[in-house]
Amino acid sequence: MMSQKSVLSAVFGKLIVVIYPIFALSFSMLSGSHATPGSGIVTSDQIIGTTAKTFFVIRTTTLRPPSYYEYKKRIELVELSIASGAIEQQCLVRETAYEYDFDASQKTWEETELVESGCQVFDVLTMRGANYIEPQAMGPHYHEFRLTAEGLLVRKTDHDDPRPWQMMVALADIKTRAAEMTKITRSILSWQTDDELGDTFSLFSPDDEYETLPDICELNAAPVGALRQEWVFQKFVCWSGDDDSYGAIFYLPVKAPPVDE
Repeated sequence: MMSQKSVLSAVFGKLIVVIYPIFALSFSMLSGSHATPGSGIVTSDQIIGTTAKTFFVIRTTTLRPPSYYEYKKRIELVELSIASGAIEQQCLVRETAYEYDFDASQKTWEETELVESGCQVFDVLTMRGANYIEPQAMGPHYHEFRLTAEGLLVRKTDHDDPRPWQMMVALADIKTRAAEMTKITRSILSWQTDDELGDTFSLFSPDDEYETLPDICELNAAPVGALRQEWVFQKFVCWSGDDDSYGAIFYLPVKAPPVDE
């Protein structure tokens, strides 16, 4: 998925200070079980509903401290601005801590639930009058999408003569909105970080000195949408899939292209 790879520093705080890209690669275990891994954070969104100005995702955040033997998962309902990607509201649904059991006869992770009564997802969606995301059928679509160094492109697909590619969202705008959508509150981390981080930081950097979106992200083949909604939501997968890595899976709202032009 990547055109080049960068090694993750052992000090998480320094990564943010130098504006690290969306994710860093896992440490190579050069010295076997004695090597200390780097910390890692991955946010993975699943869109579930929209209003005229916002959309809702179930966000799973995996938090891995510099240890092979513990990690934590947070599940939240997050409401995001369609226009800017900024987080409007979020509420915690579930939080689970995982710790390796050294006394077990086989590899076992002990689970501890940290939240007794979490956010009621469907109550919130009903209260906000959200439209649910429509299921998608497999098969041909009216349009195809492509992510390039210029941005998100679209073209209408004809059986005999595909139309020219057209710009939907410029790359700079995608990166700015991605940085807003992937913000993390530092207080949820269980390990020490640099105080210069501030209260929040983003897993995604819009800095042009580093790798661009097409180098580190994959684009889902087709966007999803909802009834009575002029926007569709294009899924970006910006994560290597490694356990000890930084990454983000998020949705970019774009105006639905017309089907009759």
